[in-house]
Amino acid sequence: MTRPTGGLASLARHLRESGIEPAIVPAIEIELLGPDGDLDLEMGRLREHDWAVVTSPSGARAAGAAAERLGVSLGATRWAAVGEGTAAELVRRGVDRPWVPSVPLGTAVAAELPVRPGDRVLLIRGSLADTRLPSRLRERGAEVRDVVAYRTLEAPASSRRLLAAALRDGPLDAVLFASGSAVRGLLSLAAALDADPSSSAGSTEHVRRARALPAICIGSETEREARGCGFSILGTADQQTPEALASLTRRLLTSTPVPQGVPS
Repeated sequence: MTRPTGGLASLARHLRESGIEPAIVPAIEIELLGPDGDLDLEMGRLREHDWAVVTSPSGARAAGAAAERLGVSLGATRWAAVGEGTAAELVRRGVDRPWVPSVPLGTAVAAELPVRPGDRVLLIRGSLADTRLPSRLRERGAEVRDVVAYRTLEAPASSRRLLAAALRDGPLDAVLFASGSAVRGLLSLAAALDADPSSSAGSTEHVRRARALPAICIGSETEREARGCGFSILGTADQQTPEALASLTRRLLTSTPVPQGVPS
């Protein structure tokens, strides 16, 4: 499991209920930005926006934390979420029926969000988000305020020993990815282990063993990043929820012969 710490508990529970034991190696860390920044400024005038859009559960948590700090009701505007997992995070914070696109992709939000020319859209995203979503919404006539609500740190140093232990102790049947940044983060962690002069492995041994694991991904964008980084794809969940990823993992690992990427 390569998800950041805040997104681990639910997925780990669902996996264990399925008889699958997770080896937890957070490949990224999420840092919610503090008060007095752009997010608080825009949340303070939330009712002036026709839409607020979040593209990840971390964005939903950041928006909820800002609203709580400011004493603002999230019901002051309409909310959109990139997928069911992000929508569920908004619902837990009191948002009634967030809008979601037909497929859980930022490009689908850009094409399908029911905006009219002149609508004001607050876009709440992370530091690694690309420019396609706000650009497309602006092309459709929306006035977009694009706010960074959290930072994503790839390959946190605290996870190096966790990866070393997981690769050493094995056997591992698959690696779970919920974002492209987690794919890159895992390989960066492995490369850092290979660069450690105290390591007894070969100069690229950790990277080789990590990349040998079949990948189970959330969404086509994560799958594309994993393929581009050299992973074989065992399966891709079409919903961005812990339940969907755990269900797919159970189905794949109990019905399909899976190569042992890392021997014990």
